[in-house]
Amino acid sequence: MSQPSTSTNSGNSYKTPANFAGSTTPHESPPWSVPIKVIVAVVVLLLSALVIWRFQSLITPLVLAAILAYLLNPLIRLAGERFNVSRGMAVLIVYALLLLIAVGGGIALGYVAFEQASRLIQLLPDNMEEAAQIIQEQLSVLSQRTVTVGTYTVGLTNLPPGVTLQSLVQQVVDLLRPIFSGSGTFAAQIAQATISGISIGFLVLVLSVYIAKDTPKIWSSLSDLATQPGYRQDADRLMADFSRIWDAYLRGQVILALVIGIIVSLMLSLLGVSNALGLGALSGVLEFLPIAGPF
Repeated sequence: MSQPSTSTNSGNSYKTPANFAGSTTPHESPPWSVPIKVIVAVVVLLLSALVIWRFQSLITPLVLAAILAYLLNPLIRLAGERFNVSRGMAVLIVYALLLLIAVGGGIALGYVAFEQASRLIQLLPDNMEEAAQIIQEQLSVLSQRTVTVGTYTVGLTNLPPGVTLQSLVQQVVDLLRPIFSGSGTFAAQIAQATISGISIGFLVLVLSVYIAKDTPKIWSSLSDLATQPGYRQDADRLMADFSRIWDAYLRGQVILALVIGIIVSLMLSLLGVSNALGLGALSGVLEFLPIAGPF
């Protein structure tokens, strides 16, 4: 029984696809030269600057949304553990309660602010007349007084020809009248600013919901950047310390701002100062400035 002959070609050995695949080596990209690195870095910086400039109006709402999500993160965790629900459902519960509180407080504050603004607008004409009378009385008193400096005597009795006290008072009143008569325009500007503030607040709330929901994924992605052995534990420890320190700082600032705002509002109300609630809120907001504070 004859054996099948095997022919070998010493010049060219045929490689099957399996042998060819087994003999391949991993593809390595060529090293980048210094000019290429510089060009890529400059292009990335320019594109980043262009994106920041184009969407600069969204930077402030995005930062506020991140701060809000960061502050509400403990409440979200507590809601998830207490009601045994997913993080998305816990986010909806916390933000629904926050929205109810914000709407109720906004209605109450808006009513008080509208009442005080209406009262101020009604008092402006009377204040203008009183201011004109006070100015006229003071000018009448000053007209009897003179100041002597060396050989020169200065007084309202030495006014130029054609200039009288009545004309001066009338000029002052004419200057003040556009300011007080523009109260309707001022009210319209307040309404426009209020609508703009509500729109920005809604945008901040929506962005904050998405950030709060994906916070664990964000932290996990940051930890995954440290893939080399030994660096993952350091990255986790640094992020835990960062979260703990900033949690304490931001929540302490919020509590301090609330306390300052409430105390200032109560004290100004007891003293009978107008717009005590608004001044108290302003004092609380200014508490976030480490140097200025409420003063």
